[in-house]
Amino acid sequence: MPRLTATGLTNRQIGREQLLSVKTIENHLGHVCAKLGVLCRATLAAVLLETAGAAQRTSW
Repeated sequence: MPRLTATGLTNRQIGREQLLSVKTIENHLGHVCAKLGVLCRATLAAVLLETAGAAQRTSW
């Protein structure tokens, strides 16, 4: 779900794709942001992209 957020989808769009309510999406993303110590979706996206890039660099 955080990856879908990083692609720019709204909570409503993610909910439709995952067959979950908007409130469930909001709660889940709130927990993810709290765990990672980020305050907004843009920062969450940046952290995820950075993490994905680091994983790719170490996998070869």
